[in-house]
Amino acid sequence: MNHWWSVARSAAKRRDRYRCRRCGSRGPKRPTATAHRTRNAYLKALRAWRAEKKVARLEVNHIDPCGGKHGQLSCVHHLDNLETLCLPCHKEHTAALRASTAVARRKTAPSPKPPRRAVAAASVVGNNPA
Repeated sequence: MNHWWSVARSAAKRRDRYRCRRCGSRGPKRPTATAHRTRNAYLKALRAWRAEKKVARLEVNHIDPCGGKHGQLSCVHHLDNLETLCLPCHKEHTAALRASTAVARRKTAPSPKPPRRAVAAASVVGNNPA
């Protein structure tokens, strides 16, 4: 099992064949130097890939949220809890998750406490001679 986030992320992308699980889109593929005749053509393709990667990349999503445990050794990184999503699908999923947790928080929020009454100085136990 994968407990480290960096290993689990790579394994999830490989398992999903570098496709979004929801819409099936692929992320941009990094160009190789051998596929281009000149170094300038390769560098131009590399710049285009970097620009495209910012908006069309694949991300790995925790189905059950991990709660900020990316840098820790944790069982939340197991492959059965991970899915590969494109950026638009991941944003949609995250927005829906935030909305549902906000509703749940409102339902479980404690009722406001009544204001405290001022305690009279004479009722304080201590140095009062009787």
